[in-house]
Amino acid sequence: MKDAQRVHHAADEGGPEDMLNQLIEFGYPWSALGSCLKHISNELKTVAEGYAHIEDSIGKLNDKVKRIAEKQDAVSENIRQIIREEIRGQASSMQDRWLIDIAALFMAFSGIAIGIASNNLLIGLIKEYGGMISPALVVAAAVMFLIGDKNSK
Repeated sequence: MKDAQRVHHAADEGGPEDMLNQLIEFGYPWSALGSCLKHISNELKTVAEGYAHIEDSIGKLNDKVKRIAEKQDAVSENIRQIIREEIRGQASSMQDRWLIDIAALFMAFSGIAIGIASNNLLIGLIKEYGGMISPALVVAAAVMFLIGDKNSK
C-alpha cells in the first residue's frame, strides 16, 4: 500500500518521469520494469524528435518548391513579354522599311516618266522599241526582287 501511495505522490509532484524514478527505486521487479519503460520513453522521444525534424524539412522543401515554381512562372512570362516586344519592334521596322522602299521606287519611276514624257526623242524610241524594252524591264525587276529576297534571309 505504501508503494501505491508513493506512486500517487510522485504523480502529483512531477509527472511521468518522477513516477518512473519512483518505480525504479521500489526494487527488483519494479526497477527492471521502470528501466525498460524509461528506455522505451527515451527511444520514443528520439523517434518523435526525428519525425519533427523530418516534418520541418518537408515543410522547408515545399516552400522552396513553391518559390521555384513562382520564379519559373515569372521567368516564362518575362520571356513571353520580351518576345512580344521584339516581334512588335521588328514588324514596325519592317513596315517602315517597306514604306521607304516603295516611296523611293515611286519617286524614281516618276522621275523617269517625267524625263521620258518631256523628251520627244525618247518617246519615239519607246514607240519604236517598246515591245523589247517592256519585257526587259519586267525581267530586270523580277531579278532585283529575287536578289533582295535572298539578301533579307
